[in-house]
Amino acid sequence: MRGRPAALALALCLLAGCAPAPAPAEPPAPAVYTDWSRLTPYAPVEPLYRYSDHYCGDGPLQSWDGYGALLPYAGGYLRTEHYIVDQVARFGLVTARGELVTAPVYADITHVGGFLLLSRGSAARYQDQDPIQKRGDFDLTVAAADGRWVREAPGLCLVTTAEREDGLLALCDGAGGLEFWNSAGETVATFSADDFRPYLGDDFSWVNEGGPWLYLRDGLGYVECYRYPGESGEWEYHDEALRLYLDLAAGQILETPPEGYPAEPEGGQGTEPPAFPGYDSAWEQRDAVTGQIYYRCHRAGGAADDLLDEAGNVVWADCEDLYLLAGGMLAVWTGQWSWTGVWDDRGHPASFSWYDLTTGECVFRYPLTNNEE
Repeated sequence: MRGRPAALALALCLLAGCAPAPAPAEPPAPAVYTDWSRLTPYAPVEPLYRYSDHYCGDGPLQSWDGYGALLPYAGGYLRTEHYIVDQVARFGLVTARGELVTAPVYADITHVGGFLLLSRGSAARYQDQDPIQKRGDFDLTVAAADGRWVREAPGLCLVTTAEREDGLLALCDGAGGLEFWNSAGETVATFSADDFRPYLGDDFSWVNEGGPWLYLRDGLGYVECYRYPGESGEWEYHDEALRLYLDLAAGQILETPPEGYPAEPEGGQGTEPPAFPGYDSAWEQRDAVTGQIYYRCHRAGGAADDLLDEAGNVVWADCEDLYLLAGGMLAVWTGQWSWTGVWDDRGHPASFSWYDLTTGECVFRYPLTNNEE
């Protein structure tokens, strides 16, 4: 009987040897995290605006003395071909109360010298030339900053404006003639291209980089040019500037300044922005309507910018998307620098908004789209 327990023990050992070895323990699975922000679409931007009782739609701006400050807004994009970029913004006008005045039909809207300049593409004046050089033409509308008067200026383009208190605007035609308008939208002086040709030659343009340049100071026009016909009659660059003086009241071109006026225009020189503690650089930002000066300042050692008033108080923090200051309002354009234009670089839907600088309240918000949506 002694042999049976031994045999049984041997059998159990053999059976154990036939059984598969236990599987080694698996390493713990790595933790998996889900970025729900990439899987869940962002909520669309909620529009915030209403229509003015004097809404002009896609028609021309109509004058009215009850708008208050008129502010530009970006209202979408147009896809383009044969152009430097593949899309261009479309702009419209809105009041500081968030009331739409025009649809976004303008190629550009600019406040300058107390005037409002609106450029709109003109199919009738489009030049059919080499498609690579083709850029189209624009019809210009000039208005008071508050829209109390509006005047069409087809075929004209901006040359310069006077200091804000003068309220003068200089426009040129395609040939080189000049028109001067006052702050009421009235023409106060005109000069034809032929008036300037004895001095500047036949081939001159007020919008060329090489001059001539025009400055307006105290009701006098100063013309300065370094490229003009020499003794041979050919255009040459000169060390000494040719200077002319436009007496707007008399409608005359003078070779010497009137009595009491300097030979060269004074003022107009920028000043260095002040240094603000905690910031390593600053850029002047001027309210386009009121002229109030602010500073966009870059935080020392940081990546963000803040908007400061002249006393150094922060009036708007993290102003990365700041577009414009006008009429005590601040415009924020999200998605302005993204390649699509309708989404910002964080994947959020793009929009254009106006905020009241005093209260911080958003009074206007417009979602951006392009002509493919």
